[in-house]
Amino acid sequence: MRGLQRQQWEEERGWRQPRGEEEERLTAATTHHAWRRFCPGNLGRTIVSVAYTYARSMSIILIGDFLEQVLCEEKSCARKVTLNRPRKLNCLTFEMVSQIHVAMRTYENDAKVNLVIVKGKGKAFCAGGDVTRTVLYILAGHWTLATSFYKKQLMLDYLLATYKKPLVFLINGIVMGGGAGLSMNGMFRIVTENTVFAMPEVLIGHFPDVGASYFLSRLPGYYGEYLGLTGARINGVEMLACGLATHFVLSKDLQQLENALCELVSSDALTISKLIDKFIYSGQTNQDIFHER
Repeated sequence: MRGLQRQQWEEERGWRQPRGEEEERLTAATTHHAWRRFCPGNLGRTIVSVAYTYARSMSIILIGDFLEQVLCEEKSCARKVTLNRPRKLNCLTFEMVSQIHVAMRTYENDAKVNLVIVKGKGKAFCAGGDVTRTVLYILAGHWTLATSFYKKQLMLDYLLATYKKPLVFLINGIVMGGGAGLSMNGMFRIVTENTVFAMPEVLIGHFPDVGASYFLSRLPGYYGEYLGLTGARINGVEMLACGLATHFVLSKDLQQLENALCELVSSDALTISKLIDKFIYSGQTNQDIFHER
């Protein structure tokens, strides 16, 4: 569904406010000026041309993908939350953040829940916020949607960082930006040989937010400052060595670990830690240790 059909369909459901021709021109001029100001030169022209043309051609106001972007599962005394946008590397949207926030609030106040497991589907845990969608919101003239997303995301990060029950993050794959904000303040952060961590927003002129000033500043030496200023990538072994991760488990053992966690009837952190210790891999890996070079 594209063009006028999609626009009319969205207006009927209250998702889009009808805009006149003059307002359309004003929106185009405003967004063009904003992007040329903050991204001068060829980069600014490219961003404006490609993104705005795409937004107009799709008549874009992305309220939902009409897919289950977050899967919640109950198993015994455990609850599982799965990020379910594998083709987009589980990049966070407003809908995802809202669903996770509601689920986490519910589980925190449920006496039957002992622990919560958070994981991502596919080859990424979470590659951060959906920057493309945020840009399209802005280019379509809906600045409030972008600000609402960031507000909701930071509220979720705070909720997880202050969570009253044990959180187990299974970080098997890419964890960057907003994905790090979700997981790095959790009680148990389990990485694998597939894990890749970075704060890549610095490469587009942004700064590490989502609580990064807290968890990066607590790394040994100036390692946190280095990661925050350069956007350098590190692997699972390096995350464990510097303190970003609490356990290293081979990816082939994650399902067994997950099943064992679901069978636990205790919410005691020490009991959970001892269970995870049974699955940790302490052998040699072929991954280079970056901060020892």
